[in-house]
Amino acid sequence: MTAVKERFSRAAPAIAARLGPKAGGRISNPIQYRGGPMSCPDPDVFVWGSLYVATGTSDIGQYNPLPNGKMGPAPDAFPIYWSRDLATWYFANYIFPHGHVPPGANPPTGSWTFTGHYWAAEIHSIGGQYVAYFGAQKTDGKMGIFVAWTKQLFGGNWQSKILIGTDGSIDPSVCWIGSQLYMVYTHQPNSVWLTKLSADGLAAQGNGVQISEGNLPWEKGSDGHYVEEGPVLWTYKDANGKWTTYCFFNAASTWDPTYAIGVLIQQRDGSWKKHPEPILSAGPELVSTGLGTQPFHTASGKLFISFHCQFRQSCGHNMEGRWLCFAPLEMANGIPTVAGGVPPTTVVT
Repeated sequence: MTAVKERFSRAAPAIAARLGPKAGGRISNPIQYRGGPMSCPDPDVFVWGSLYVATGTSDIGQYNPLPNGKMGPAPDAFPIYWSRDLATWYFANYIFPHGHVPPGANPPTGSWTFTGHYWAAEIHSIGGQYVAYFGAQKTDGKMGIFVAWTKQLFGGNWQSKILIGTDGSIDPSVCWIGSQLYMVYTHQPNSVWLTKLSADGLAAQGNGVQISEGNLPWEKGSDGHYVEEGPVLWTYKDANGKWTTYCFFNAASTWDPTYAIGVLIQQRDGSWKKHPEPILSAGPELVSTGLGTQPFHTASGKLFISFHCQFRQSCGHNMEGRWLCFAPLEMANGIPTVAGGVPPTTVVT
């Protein structure tokens, strides 16, 4: 299979042109925001002209940017941030500001209740508009996959609908493979599925096919259950011009140091082979590592991944404790990996 379409255009948007070139240097993990670690579970980070843009999970009780510039529980979903250097981030808007609710979904609440889950958004440029894929709690209380679209990335005026309503479907990730748009997603709690999408990205085509489930020792959490979730679909062209399709995923328990990132590799016959070991797991201080989106290239051409983590000493079921981190992704013999575990600092340029 040959990848023929990039995720985003390299043309610099007007806002990027006004701000000038990105800075570089060394950044600290986790990223800091307004005096503390930047809360961004399941981070989606991508290049937009000469800027980086990020969004992440908005769950019940999630601390989000408030109108007064502070942070706190807010009834909004999926904050969008922008940065010039991956280190300093600025809040732009929400995909779903207060009062904007996807049809068929419970509204975000901004409080510790049992409604209002908004998980793992991923944004793409498809057919002349921006398209976001995400999991949200339906009005029946079950999770499903939704799609939203708009002409203005920071405008906060997204149309939306249910894309896959099967109960327990979450964590969508979209990628062009050749001329076909595909989406991977999770069916809770322990399986990864692949389906085709229409060319505009707004409709699923046919039935999904299961491509993986947790069955290796490192995919078992501290609670004794196997888990695979958070799949991320990605195509990569190596130095010899060969394209390979990968599916990253998160495994084991989200809320403790067992959480790790693995990878599936698509074979020539279309089947998927799981790499036997995780490509990123716990570090000395930062644990509960979870990938949210495709790797991307920095201004200097380095290949990077974004992921969330928790501090080992305070790891637990804490939505405000999953912090944004970055690391260089290395490709060795066709296997993506992060050398040295979770790095406390990362050189961007």
